[in-house]
Amino acid sequence: MLNITNQNFNEILQTIQESKQKAYAQVNATLVELYWNIGKHISAKVKEKVWGKGVVEELANFIKNKKNECQTLL
Repeated sequence: MLNITNQNFNEILQTIQESKQKAYAQVNATLVELYWNIGKHISAKVKEKVWGKGVVEELANFIKNKKNECQTLL
């Protein structure tokens, strides 16, 4: 019979937990980049006077109406 101890399993569990943390960190970094780029785009449009003050609320409503397409991202 094999001599498997909790320590052996704990090492594997630790590896899983470390990988999950790395994945969470990467997802968070990607989301920050996404939101930064959205803000940059909105800022440029407002600065060019293509979009007005109410654009953020309009965009929020647009995204809400398209939630099936954006649900997993936002």
